[in-house]
Amino acid sequence: MATEDTHPLDFGDDPLRLGVRPAPGEVWLVGAGPGDAGLVTIRGWSAILAADVVVHDRLGCEEILARLPGHIRRVNVGKLPGERAMTQERIHAILVEEARSGARVVRLKGGDPFVFGRGSEEVAHLRALSIPVRIVPGVTSAIAAPGAVGVPVTHRAVARSFVVCTGRDEQGKLPTGIAADTHLYLMGIEALPEIVASLLAAGRSPETPVVIVANASTYRQFHLRATLATAERAVRSAGIQPPAVVLIGETAGESVAPHLVGNPGAVLVTGSRIPAAIEQRAPGAPLLWRPLFAARFRRDSAPSGDLPASLATGAWTVFHGVPSVEGWLHELQRAGLDLRQVRCRLAAVGAEAARTLERWHLRPDVVWAADDAAAMCASVAGQPTWLATESGYRGALLRRLEEAGAAPATLLPVHDWEPLDPGPVEWRHVASVTLTSPRSLRRFPEAFPDAPLARLTALCVGNDLMTRAREMGFGQVVALE
Repeated sequence: MATEDTHPLDFGDDPLRLGVRPAPGEVWLVGAGPGDAGLVTIRGWSAILAADVVVHDRLGCEEILARLPGHIRRVNVGKLPGERAMTQERIHAILVEEARSGARVVRLKGGDPFVFGRGSEEVAHLRALSIPVRIVPGVTSAIAAPGAVGVPVTHRAVARSFVVCTGRDEQGKLPTGIAADTHLYLMGIEALPEIVASLLAAGRSPETPVVIVANASTYRQFHLRATLATAERAVRSAGIQPPAVVLIGETAGESVAPHLVGNPGAVLVTGSRIPAAIEQRAPGAPLLWRPLFAARFRRDSAPSGDLPASLATGAWTVFHGVPSVEGWLHELQRAGLDLRQVRCRLAAVGAEAARTLERWHLRPDVVWAADDAAAMCASVAGQPTWLATESGYRGALLRRLEEAGAAPATLLPVHDWEPLDPGPVEWRHVASVTLTSPRSLRRFPEAFPDAPLARLTALCVGNDLMTRAREMGFGQVVALE
């Protein structure tokens, strides 16, 4: 029975504690939802994180793929604009090949696999070959897209039924003759003229409300409101391109949904973790996580010979950032040590490091701001001090500890940084950027040479980073912590 400070679904950072994971040779068909990685079900994430290979579509999967550990192989079977689509037969063959090789396979499909996703065809093919298949439903964009901007698909006063249609059937024709209060169309942008003409011919009023949501739940989300009479012109004027969901019916009207949810500019997160303070600085903003570096545990070299001394009574171990804490715990394990040997005092630089220590039930003796030399001096003066950080660290924090009188201030390497390729960003949708380390700030121009710095807000940790971000040319600089 859950106590009052727990919850039946409190599985921390490890959804595999639910005990649900693919077996070798199994294929799990997982719905990716409309695009937001947070809209994948718990069971879906359980399967994804336990997979050896993820065979994925293009739409709806981008943010999930950005969060996958590096050891999970990715096989893209989606269609890119202007390119020829991979045949369904070839997709079937890939799934069979991977499963028969003994891999744990996740077939990741945007939205729900059984809503215009051809998921049933893939399941039938695999089961005909006696390959085990599990199905994990997803959040369909048909309902999530209008919901993301505050438009319901039903309402007791005006809509007691809805129908979900595809813009084209197998013969390229528009489904017709379907009666419902609310009509929802997937893949309906190109067929919009025919959709409008069909509904008008069926007797719907030209003033029937319409809402169109493109790239729902992603940082690119955009919507517009119109009527049946004005929808085509509005779409042309706005330049809306697929993927988009078209909702036609009274639930899109002012009387039911008077205030549609806007989509503020996204926050581009460049660090290896998403800072908790973002919600205070940019409440409600979509997050685009594109880390510039990945923290890797050290495996190829022996643990530091200073590790036992750093744990002794009278010593200080200083942490800055989540990887410094997790890497330190990993080094303890590699050295055959555990928390029973920790007699030193612990200092956290910044709230993220403090929260991570507390997550492991380690209460830091002090929490410093990155540039609070006076507080450091008051704590560590004359005391042997180790800074748990990456190999080869040359940042200002080590110098500050030495200036504060630490005797000596010694580097304790506990992890390494690996540069990542963050990929392209559509900057017109981005308003802010997080910069939580000098490393990220230095790499930012190289990773994003087309970033419009003058119109972006830099959310920085520490006065030094704020100063450097201003010098680099960011239009506005704000303290993140």
